[in-house]
Amino acid sequence: MAGSFYTDGGDFLTDYEGISGRESYRGDLAVTYLPCLAVPGGRVLRLRLVPFRGRKFRLDRATHAEAAWLQATLDRESARFGTHVRLDDGNDLSVH
Repeated sequence: MAGSFYTDGGDFLTDYEGISGRESYRGDLAVTYLPCLAVPGGRVLRLRLVPFRGRKFRLDRATHAEAAWLQATLDRESARFGTHVRLDDGNDLSVH
């Protein structure tokens, strides 16, 4: 079993900051995906999401309230696929 992750910097830093009218979508929030994969085979054993908030082209870890908003949104949208997202004590998310 090995862990690995990939992220594209464009998922975090965007030039949309300051554009009004879409604040309810929380474009300031992003996650990095940290899968734990089975080797061989590549089956996903665990998937951890670490939430961040971008502001002034800087990334900070999301607050508990921001992580809770992401958890509720992702859980609601993924439930129809039989997937659930949980928030842990460290403000990280896990996919089940």
